[in-house]
Amino acid sequence: MKKRKTEEENQQENFFDVFIRNWKSVPGFRSVIKLSFYLIFIFIFIIVVNVAGAKTGTKKTNANNTISSTTKAMETITYKDVLDNVVKKKKDVYMEIVIDGKKARVDAVTNDENITGYYETDKLTKKFKIENNILYEVSLDHEIENAEVLNGINIDFIVPSNMIAILKNNIPTKMINNEEVLYNYEISINDIAYKVTTTVKESVLTNIEIISEKEKYTIVYE
Repeated sequence: MKKRKTEEENQQENFFDVFIRNWKSVPGFRSVIKLSFYLIFIFIFIIVVNVAGAKTGTKKTNANNTISSTTKAMETITYKDVLDNVVKKKKDVYMEIVIDGKKARVDAVTNDENITGYYETDKLTKKFKIENNILYEVSLDHEIENAEVLNGINIDFIVPSNMIAILKNNIPTKMINNEEVLYNYEISINDIAYKVTTTVKESVLTNIEIISEKEKYTIVYE
């Protein structure tokens, strides 16, 4: 009877019972189990590291591609392109003028075929138009050719295409000032010596400063 009970107990013994018996009684069993756990842990760790590395690599690649594309785009925009963009985009002109200590300003709009705007001093305001490099004074619906309506200001300084052509026909020296790039010129126009400085920021021509012995012009393209 006792023998039959022992056989039944052996038949009912499960995996956990066998594991516990071997853990307690079989020499070296514990070492094998510990080694197995270590190997499993190392395997899982390697998989996690590889997956994380693949994601990071993708992010780094995308970031590098973005930086390379941005840098390439910036490098392809030359100073000539910056000047040409003023004409291509038909930018409007705002100019502050000082001649012999007297202040004036010009505010003009660039159209497809002409430039129209206002010349203003502390005493008067005149409307003008420049078409085919001819200066007109505008009064109501009348346009009268008048080369002196701008008080002798060189219209090449007002017409963007003319001003840009002057710059492109001369060689500047380049100077970097923080985020701005300055281009300095020595230019003679109608026997008058001018010092001209253009300022470029983020690939945009922000202003032009033109100075002679008696005159100063500051041009902003908008």
